[in-house]
Amino acid sequence: MENKMENKMENKMEINVDEILSKNEELLMQNKKQMKLKNQLIKKTKEFHNSQNKLNRLIMQIATLQEEIKNVSN
Repeated sequence: MENKMENKMENKMEINVDEILSKNEELLMQNKKQMKLKNQLIKKTKEFHNSQNKLNRLIMQIATLQEEIKNVSN
């Protein structure tokens, strides 16, 4: 009788370990996906800032050219 109880406990512990390992693997995969998405977001943010800087430079160049045209017209 006592032996049956021990066997049940061992089986339950084995199942619990398997569940924990399975969940751990699942969380590791989620973490890997999140890290990949985070890196993509960082890359896209840098690209956006670079594009924004280029746009700002172009706007300044246009403003300078408009001022030069205005001065030539006068």
